Amino acid sequence: MDTEVSFHPLIDNMERNWGLRQGEMEISGTNPSILTYKSTVELINTLFPLTTSASSTAGADTEDNNSPDPTTYDNGDILHQMLEQTGGPNSTLTPVHTDLMESRKRRLSEFGEMMNTMFQMADEANVRELHDDDAQYRVSRLLEILYYAENIQAGILHLQNLFSTGTDSIRNIPGATSSITMFGKRFRASPEMKSTPHQKLLLSILKTLSILGYKRYHDNVMIPVIINGVYTYSWKKMCSIKDFVWGHINSHLHSENFENATSSKGNIQFVIDFLTQAQQHEFMDLQKERRIHAFRNGIYITSVMDERGVFTPESHMILFESQNPSSDPILKRMTEGGKVAACFHDCNLPPSRDNANPITFEKISTHQRWTEDVKEWFRAACGRMCHPIASTPSPLTLEKWQVFFLLIGVGNSGKSTTIDNVVYNFFDAEDVAYIQNNLEKQYGWSKCKEKMMWLAPEITGNFADHCDQAQFQQVVEGGRLASAKKYAVETIEFDPFDLPGMMGANETIEFKDNGESVSRRRVDFHFSQIIQKVDPQMPEKLKEELGHIMVRCNEAYLKKTKEVKSRIWDSLPEYFIELRKENAAQTNSLENFLQNGKIEFHPEYYIIQTEFQRLYKQYCKTNDIIARTMKRDFYEAPFMKRNLTVVRDIKMDPIENVPKQTTWILGVRAMREDALEFFSLPE
Repeated sequence: MDTEVSFHPLIDNMERNWGLRQGEMEISGTNPSILTYKSTVELINTLFPLTTSASSTAGADTEDNNSPDPTTYDNGDILHQMLEQTGGPNSTLTPVHTDLMESRKRRLSEFGEMMNTMFQMADEANVRELHDDDAQYRVSRLLEILYYAENIQAGILHLQNLFSTGTDSIRNIPGATSSITMFGKRFRASPEMKSTPHQKLLLSILKTLSILGYKRYHDNVMIPVIINGVYTYSWKKMCSIKDFVWGHINSHLHSENFENATSSKGNIQFVIDFLTQAQQHEFMDLQKERRIHAFRNGIYITSVMDERGVFTPESHMILFESQNPSSDPILKRMTEGGKVAACFHDCNLPPSRDNANPITFEKISTHQRWTEDVKEWFRAACGRMCHPIASTPSPLTLEKWQVFFLLIGVGNSGKSTTIDNVVYNFFDAEDVAYIQNNLEKQYGWSKCKEKMMWLAPEITGNFADHCDQAQFQQVVEGGRLASAKKYAVETIEFDPFDLPGMMGANETIEFKDNGESVSRRRVDFHFSQIIQKVDPQMPEKLKEELGHIMVRCNEAYLKKTKEVKSRIWDSLPEYFIELRKENAAQTNSLENFLQNGKIEFHPEYYIIQTEFQRLYKQYCKTNDIIARTMKRDFYEAPFMKRNLTVVRDIKMDPIENVPKQTTWILGVRAMREDALEFFSLPE
């Protein structure tokens, strides 16, 4: 026999928890049933709070995997069908910002718990149907409130984006320059047309992306970073396109999408492929400007573009507390066409460029006992990673040094820390190409396409076996490069290869240094001091002071580009010249012999070429070095540095003391016995 069950206490408790019970709400005038506008807005914000702080829109992950999910309840599908029905016959669940999505999950899970309790109470009382119409009305009212509150907050978020970004958010929409066309695209109902399930699924996902204002970067869905209501001109990865599509075909949350997705095997992949490639105004590509970097408290421009489109060795800083970025003329000029910042860094800029003080970063170079000149070049080398390079003069580049910087030395000395915990964080992970020691010789450099820099933190001597040396030289100097693409017929073209790069190694790279083709392109920082006491918090400290690091390093680079436009070796301190000599000796056996062999130099000295070759091969054998044939391209550069010349002439043989017509090397001779005795150590 059925017993009477009252659900009103449950509903009373839900209304009280949601702030809907009368008694604490301000009413309008003398009518006790009408809330004031202020109270209504406060209730909406309580139900669906909007957060625009760095922690919500710019944090590492806004999705809380432990948040309650209404789909875990037995009656979850019924619950969501009720919510859809409450909004009208043609309504759907409103696509929302991730902050709203969390609020929706929380509220619907609370509602789901109440509904499950009501069903359990009815089942225990052997009540097959809920006959209490008043309770049903109250339940429907709760759903109605959720539906409209969520739509209001979604609209406010979209308006907030429009208010904060000016025209940037609609620049890429076709027809946006015509108000009539724009009205038709945005406000006029689209005519009904017959669509296949995979088209319906695609249109539904596109509509969701459009309402949310998301954009595409490579294969990712991006969301804008807004801090305290200020658009930072930066966007952050929310998820991959694949994950976004799969996240919107849940059978409970998106039943129509689920039906269209499962009607045919390839529907989901079709939508993913389309969204990855297609140019739709609902989901446009982001265009990043690598010289613009956003932070919690401001924007830093590493190189200012003038009115002619030429980049200058001047930086620019915008602090949010003193200026709205949308009113800055330099930022306006550099973001024309809808360009955005290269990256959002979840840390603060220094109060001014002169006040940049990266204490933790400075410990790396100080520990190596470098002079201040070398430390300043180290900062400049790191700052250079924010800028494109080129082998020829270009309005997009500031210098043509045609070198790469190698951090070489003992392990646990700070090389990898500099590359992995400092320079790597200058850009988003998807904009950095990591080069491994076992680089694929034919395809390796193709991974740098559409990246902003390349890093090779762990390189060994045999890297030369995996990397084509001619290609590597083009990479270093910023020249033209064509790299084969794996599993494809076409090649990847770089014209020019404008990515800066940095390498780390414990030993020298065994490239052939003919004509100083490697040593003149390589600038070494020698890490010889092992860090005995390692700070386990150093990566976190470096990340927190990244704003100070980038400003300090970039300003050092800009200063060097004003002083040195090209021919960098004419301006580097003696420290680098000595390391270049060591590098040449290690990569060129002839250079090693000329530096350390038993020979002496003077303009009046000479030696028969065959005797010189004998001494060279004997030296290589003694020191376990591979000797090479004395061809012109091999000996020309080392000889030229020392003013040695090769001639065929008649000269007095210093050994046999008779004139001989043969090939001579002028400017050098074998070291005499008296000289060997003079330089030998006493026993």
